[in-house]
Amino acid sequence: MHEGNSVSRLFLGYGWWAFFLYDVVYAWGAFLLVSRLPRMTALVCAFAFILGHFNGVSCWFFYEWRMGMEAPVIYGTILGVVIVLLAFSRSRTTNKTPIKLLQATRDGVSSSAIADDGIRLACLSFWR
Repeated sequence: MHEGNSVSRLFLGYGWWAFFLYDVVYAWGAFLLVSRLPRMTALVCAFAFILGHFNGVSCWFFYEWRMGMEAPVIYGTILGVVIVLLAFSRSRTTNKTPIKLLQATRDGVSSSAIADDGIRLACLSFWR
């Protein structure tokens, strides 16, 4: 067995089911930790987990499974695309336009003007 992590090596020694349960508990613990921390600390912690495990998986692809340098590059590209899609999947206007919408409907402004203002507000808040 060529596992560098001593805890993982211990559970791998007991078989695949023990290692699978260890991985599930580890992932659940990491998820709980990131869920309970303040936003900025949680982001730092989440990226530390992601990048640390990216390094481990890349080493396994390259050194253990001899898949060449292309495998870590492809894995990194896929991981980067997934992170970007998850980070920018929802609209940034969802938290900012309801108050403006309520004010505009009280003042009698048309809905197209509200939509234009919402888009401008989203662009300005994104680039700040």
